[in-house]
Amino acid sequence: MMAQNEAGGNHSWSKLSDKSLLSSAGLYQKDLKTGRSGLTLAAILLFGKDETIINAIPHHRTDAILRRINLDRYDDRDDIRTNLIESYDRLMSFIKKHLPDPFYLEDDKRVSLRNKIFREAIANILIHREFISPFPAKMVIAPDKVLFENASRPHGYGLIMPDTFSPFPKNPKIAKVFKEIGLADELGSGVRNLFKYSKIYSNADPKIIEGDIFKIIIKVPETTPQITPKDKEIEKIVEFCILPRSRDEIQTHIGIRDREYFRKEILIPLIEKELLGMTIPEKPKSSKQKYYKVTPQVTPQVTPQAEEIIEFCKTVRTRDEIQDYIKIKDREYFRKQILRPLIETGLLMLTLPEKPRSPKQKYYSLSNK
Repeated sequence: MMAQNEAGGNHSWSKLSDKSLLSSAGLYQKDLKTGRSGLTLAAILLFGKDETIINAIPHHRTDAILRRINLDRYDDRDDIRTNLIESYDRLMSFIKKHLPDPFYLEDDKRVSLRNKIFREAIANILIHREFISPFPAKMVIAPDKVLFENASRPHGYGLIMPDTFSPFPKNPKIAKVFKEIGLADELGSGVRNLFKYSKIYSNADPKIIEGDIFKIIIKVPETTPQITPKDKEIEKIVEFCILPRSRDEIQTHIGIRDREYFRKEILIPLIEKELLGMTIPEKPKSSKQKYYKVTPQVTPQVTPQAEEIIEFCKTVRTRDEIQDYIKIKDREYFRKQILRPLIETGLLMLTLPEKPRSPKQKYYSLSNK
C-alpha cells in the first residue's frame, strides 16, 4: 500500500501476492546449499513481528533519547525493539514531539525542514547499520544538536562531504524497500538533501563521520527548556536526597502535606525515572523505607570483574549463579552497578529479551553465540 501510494496508485508491487512481492524484492530466496527456500534476514527486519526479530537478532534495538535538562540520564526515551518500518515511524514521532519545525517556503509551497532533514538521518540509521553488531543504534536529542550513531562496515574513515563522497549501498535490499515505499531517496541524494536543508534549518552543515561507528551530527535551533515549578521541585528533592531521607522528611522539605498527591505525582515518577532509589527495594511499602539520589551510570570499562563474568557466561547462567560466582549478595547493587551496565553495553545478552524481568531469565556473553 505504501509503495502504491508513493507511485501514484500504480506500482508493480500492488499486483503481486505477498510471496511474489517478497521474491521480487529479493526477500524470499532459495539457499543454493540446502535447496530450501525461505525469508531472508532483511525480510524479517523489515516486516517481522517483534518476537521473530528478537529470536533472529536478540540485541536488535534503536534507542531514542531526549537529553536537555537531565544531561546525566534523559528527559524522555523510547526503547525501540521492532521492525524497521515501525521503527521509522516511532523515531519520526519522537523527532516531531521534541523539535521545532520553522515555517519555510520552497517554490511557493510550505516545506517541512524538520521532515526533510530527519527522514534522511533516520532512514540511514535504520538501513545502513551493521545488524550483527551488538552496538545499539542511537538517536540523541541534545540542547543544540541531534546525534545519530550506528555500527557500520566502513568503506573509508573520516568526514563525508556531498561533493566528494561515493555512495556505497551497505544493505541494498533494505534500501530498495525504503526507497519504493517513499521513506528514503536515491542513494546519494539523501546526503545532498541533508546538507541543503540543514543549512537552512540551523545555519550549519551537518557532520557525517564514517567509521566503525557511523555518526551524523545535526545542529538544531537552540531551545531554552522551560523550567517549571515542578522541575525546580524535583531538583530540590534530588539534591536533598544525597543522604537517604524518609518520605516525611522529603515532604516537609518541599512543603507538601498531601501524602497521596506526593506519592503519585512526585515520588513514584522519580523512582520510575531512576532519579531516586529505595534503601529497601524489596519492600517498597516498608515503614523504614528511605530514598536516595541515584548516581548516573557511566559506561563501564571492561574491568577484571566484568571479564570474569563474561568468561563465566560463555555458558548460559542465571542471575543467582553469577552473583554466587563473584560473591556479591546485595541483589539491588548487583543489578544496578554490575548487571545492567553489562547488558546496556552489549557485553551480556538476555535469553528472554522480550521479558527482561522473567524469573526464567538467563544471561550469556556474545562469545557463546
